[in-house]
Amino acid sequence: MNEIKLPQLGQSVEEAYIVEWFKQEGDEVSEGEPLFSVQTDKAEIECEATASGVLRKIIIDPDVTVDVLTVVALVGSTDEPLPDLAQYEAPATAPVAAAAASADTITPVSRSNAPAAAPHESAGGPVSPRARRRA
Repeated sequence: MNEIKLPQLGQSVEEAYIVEWFKQEGDEVSEGEPLFSVQTDKAEIECEATASGVLRKIIIDPDVTVDVLTVVALVGSTDEPLPDLAQYEAPATAPVAAAAASADTITPVSRSNAPAAAPHESAGGPVSPRARRRA
């Protein structure tokens, strides 16, 4: 069984979240073929399969933030038994949507006391994993 890991995407990238899987469990996968895309704090990147075979198990669902080099999927042959999946319990953080929803629960400040937002600030736009952690 071959492990597909979230690759090291740069020196400063410590985590990313999976945006989309291009294949489903049971689909044939070729080494070098785009398998999933991830969003870092700077860009969305397509990640390639590092092994050929059948996508046996997707371990990390979309919209979940994980550390680099975390096993995100297993590729093998159709008759190969799956290993104990408990060892792959990801050190994943909360799903992106849930983290964004928790940020919305902040108590609003009275408009008369609040400073005006700068024109370059984006209200309600996408939030990077690093910015979400700092908040």
